[in-house]
Amino acid sequence: MHHPTAEQWKFILPEVSRQDPTPLLLQSIYLILSIAAYIPILFPISFSIHVLGYDESHLSFDKNHLPPADPNISSLQQFTSNFFTLLRRTTGLSSTTLSICVALTMGFYAILLWLDITTDRRPFPWPKSWHTENNICYDEMFGEPSRKDRVIRRLGNTLSNFFYLFLSLVVLTSTVASSALGRGEAVGDSNFPILTGFVISDAIFGGMLFTLSLASTTWHGCNALWSHVVDLWSMEAVILYFPIRIVSSAIFSMLLKWNYDLSISSLISTTVCIAVYLTHIVINGKRFYSEHKMGFWREMCPVSVRIRLPNSPRVLRKEKDDKYRGNYYIKPIGILEVYLFALMPVFQNVPSWALSRSVFHSIGSVCMVRVVNTTLTVGWIYRLLERWALDGCRLLHFCEKKIRAAERDGGVLGSSFWTVVAAVVSPTAALHFWTGITLIAGYCHARSLEISVLMETANQRADSSEFIYV
Repeated sequence: MHHPTAEQWKFILPEVSRQDPTPLLLQSIYLILSIAAYIPILFPISFSIHVLGYDESHLSFDKNHLPPADPNISSLQQFTSNFFTLLRRTTGLSSTTLSICVALTMGFYAILLWLDITTDRRPFPWPKSWHTENNICYDEMFGEPSRKDRVIRRLGNTLSNFFYLFLSLVVLTSTVASSALGRGEAVGDSNFPILTGFVISDAIFGGMLFTLSLASTTWHGCNALWSHVVDLWSMEAVILYFPIRIVSSAIFSMLLKWNYDLSISSLISTTVCIAVYLTHIVINGKRFYSEHKMGFWREMCPVSVRIRLPNSPRVLRKEKDDKYRGNYYIKPIGILEVYLFALMPVFQNVPSWALSRSVFHSIGSVCMVRVVNTTLTVGWIYRLLERWALDGCRLLHFCEKKIRAAERDGGVLGSSFWTVVAAVVSPTAALHFWTGITLIAGYCHARSLEISVLMETANQRADSSEFIYV
């Protein structure tokens, strides 16, 4: 394994800045603007009212769909109650169905844990074709200490995929129930029959999320390189879905405002959503498959910030000398690219900000907006301390030293304790945990915008008895 320019466990943003030729003043401006861009993310409702000009009518979804606040419970209990009420109402699933999804998810990971604890086959005999003995890429990407002879090599990074699997089951169950039966639902003051929307594209999204949960579990559990490729492919598809869905819902809403027929409006908007999403999935899938075939991830992590430092040996290496990656060469990274990557939560909000006031006339569920922005910000920013990004997670480094010391002293209990602590503080485990909640809230928020469109349509076309296929 090569020794990169920057030392591991060291926060390397200053090194990126030092090696970037951009003037220090301009770098400082980038930093200030990046921090400022998070203000509307952390205070979305205040930003919407005072900057974007929203009024109470844009913020009424929760008031219309939640019971009155209970004065006998705390604010946290009320918020939690509201969250689960909105989850049920936006997905159309009962508490029993959601509990079954939780039980299935818990059962899957319980079986994995049981196998890890009870098996005496160490190292666990994964298929040889998976090349699980190749740890180079994984160790350059992630800092959680490895239990290399176990079924689950990294507890935190593996088990934290819980919410991904749970939401995939929720989405798939919701879409199957909707497409099979439809659902009559009171909208506004009328009984307006609704076949809950984006059934086909939601099912595709649910399938990609299910794929992500299994691929990520496999990748972090045993670092099979094929699962890494599937993990990245499905992850990008999951990230991109909500912006596509929101824009497609806006198309549906605008067509209705232009007095197009319900079925025509639904067909056009649904077709756009499915076509764009599937195009992205197919094109991206071909790209990742091609990279996998040429050994793109075999000998290093080519997206690592440390490896992409301008003075890194991998960057200085000539293109013709790289026998594993053909014509691919490592592009040096600059400070602006780092800040743009850090701003992903801001970019994810742009479609909602652009369309909520002018097209939807609603921000959707305020509760879900707050959950989306808070969890995504926490998970994304802490994730920047992962080894492949800016590194420098001192808590994880401390845990690793404690684990190694306990192993040298033969302290099984101490080693196990610090392994669990490392699992909790791992940046990637935190990303999985927090963004899992983000995805749940994001899906409910997208459905709340859809319901807002349906409510407005129902009020305008109160005598209609058509189903709406969004």
